[in-house]
Amino acid sequence: MSRNRIMVLIFLFVGSIGLLSCDSIIDLPDPMQFEEKIVLNGNLEWGSTEVLIRLDVATAIEDNFDTLSTALSGATVILKYDSAEIMLTETTPGKYEYSSSSFLIRSGKSYTIEASYGDLPPISATTTVPYPIYLVDMTPELNEGDSLTYIPAGDDAQFLDPYLFSFKIDSKVGGRFPPIIRFVNRALEPSKETMITEDNDLKAFLFKWNGIGDDSDKDINERIRTRSRIIFNSVDPDSEQKMGWIFYTFYGRQSFEVYALDQAYYNYHIGNIEDAPTDPNYLPESNVIGGYGLLFSSYQVKIGFFLKRP
Repeated sequence: MSRNRIMVLIFLFVGSIGLLSCDSIIDLPDPMQFEEKIVLNGNLEWGSTEVLIRLDVATAIEDNFDTLSTALSGATVILKYDSAEIMLTETTPGKYEYSSSSFLIRSGKSYTIEASYGDLPPISATTTVPYPIYLVDMTPELNEGDSLTYIPAGDDAQFLDPYLFSFKIDSKVGGRFPPIIRFVNRALEPSKETMITEDNDLKAFLFKWNGIGDDSDKDINERIRTRSRIIFNSVDPDSEQKMGWIFYTFYGRQSFEVYALDQAYYNYHIGNIEDAPTDPNYLPESNVIGGYGLLFSSYQVKIGFFLKRP
């Protein structure tokens, strides 16, 4: 089985791993050991003239969580790169931005965010922007605005077979491949009428709908809510990438996006890329010094197309 297929298996089933016995009950941290810290999340996009990050305050495990109560308002946030220091402006509670036509996020450069607020420990995080990639050897060739005809999954279907098209990843800067590549397919017109049905209902139930069962209005609404966007990762950019039947859930307009992601993103997600974490107390490897969260950077390739019925 190819590494790509292994990746797909992991991402399909890692979310379904549960408590199988009393011996596997997670040993939760002692609430008395909880430390209130700043949580930073942000993505610096190659070629963008804007920086947008979000700051929250970590909450204790027994507290109710909602994004309104955790948003950190009134912090001092600074962007540093080369010899420049730029103050970010809070636009809505917890969201801090900077935008300028003379500013451009560039590949190979490192950018640091520093944030402070009151008595909370100050934080900092650094990301180095990945180099651009492009799609090559695409079969059949898919360009912006093209149409593809869907191929239903029959009894002999595999995880990535039948597939609609295939391609490889190449680097625009020789040999500068990113640590991880993310593929995202978004169905832009999800509805009961555009929902894809399969010749093999069981395989669709297991691998496309992740166990969302019958065609009741409740289940269809759940499919629209959770399965109109399909995501998978690859840490093997040299291999052939196949866009198989499991990545398409609704007919109509689609947005296919390929992201080159930096080392910080790879480090944060390594626990569920290579395999599911074996330690129930596993925490992601955050690059936020003094706090929690993730500051990463990306380069995006995007193709819009129309998915036709067979």
